[in-house]
Amino acid sequence: MTTKTRVLIGVTAVVLWCVFAASVRKLFSRALENARRNSCIGALALVDSAKDLYRMHYDVPTGTVVTSDDLASWIPSGEVERRRCRDGKPQVNPIGVEPTCSIETHRLDYKIGFRRTKSWLPFYTALLFILAVAASVVAAKRRGK
Repeated sequence: MTTKTRVLIGVTAVVLWCVFAASVRKLFSRALENARRNSCIGALALVDSAKDLYRMHYDVPTGTVVTSDDLASWIPSGEVERRRCRDGKPQVNPIGVEPTCSIETHRLDYKIGFRRTKSWLPFYTALLFILAVAASVVAAKRRGK
């Protein structure tokens, strides 16, 4: 193998690794955001359940304003703080109104599921294939085949 062929193969390998690393980083960042959102939704559901228990126990009408201190006996100590998202601020809201978070997608009625998004993964895969084929063709020509 000549030096030029080795350099071409090395450059191709570096490009392939860079594309792979970019794809994996995007995948993991999306998974981390989904985990944060689901944890926050879990905290909101816990607050909502505590509000229902408070309403039934004290027989208060819908619209009664409650605070976190009022709900403390129905929520395990520190559970909401442990589950809430890092960037959002949870709001308890009056009875009859679902608790909310300051982040738009962190709400109890948010439907978790598959969303169609424009994915660059097929493009990167095709680019990797083309680069690999080009490197093999160049290497074969250099060897004289």
